[in-house]
Amino acid sequence: FDDTEVEVHYRPCCLYNLRRNKDLQQWFKQNLQTDKVDLSQGQIAVPSWKFNTIYLLTHAYHHLLNGGIGLRQMMDYYFVLKQIEPTVREKEEFRALTDRFGMQRFAKAVMYVMKQVFALDGKYLLCDTDADEGRFLLNEIMEGGNFGQYDKRYHQRSKHKGRGKLLLNKIHNNMHLLTHYTNEVVWAPVYFVWHYLWKRTYK
Repeated sequence: FDDTEVEVHYRPCCLYNLRRNKDLQQWFKQNLQTDKVDLSQGQIAVPSWKFNTIYLLTHAYHHLLNGGIGLRQMMDYYFVLKQIEPTVREKEEFRALTDRFGMQRFAKAVMYVMKQVFALDGKYLLCDTDADEGRFLLNEIMEGGNFGQYDKRYHQRSKHKGRGKLLLNKIHNNMHLLTHYTNEVVWAPVYFVWHYLWKRTYK
């Protein structure tokens, strides 16, 4: 449609840990199954709910580590969970995947937000909640919002121009996440340099 903006991603999402990111990209390729949804203008293809439970979780995680996370990411996840009632086996598969991708702590925090903010019944949750991590995540959401646009803690530093300064800003701003999501924060500078070189190679 001429009046519809489209954002194209060459991959669904990524992790900063290059080893885990490689596993994640392989999982995306192997599990990209689609369902169909009927709309007034016809059918559209959408990812399966199992794919979305990992993809949207990774997307929210990436937002948190790359500027800021808003309730909109949580609401997206709420609507995915609301349509399923996972079995014990499906919960075990989810826990195994989030552990493999280093997102188990974040997943438990998200489930806390689902329960506390969206009043989602426990039967829809994919894993246990973590109150401490959940409160921390909720505070990040309320302080910063989507892409950190309301975050006064780092607002001044984000005005600096230049790739080098932007990189230093990102690293500096993520330091408060170090004790919560250590692996991704430590790997972030490596990923930023690798991604910059990758983009120059494929221009």
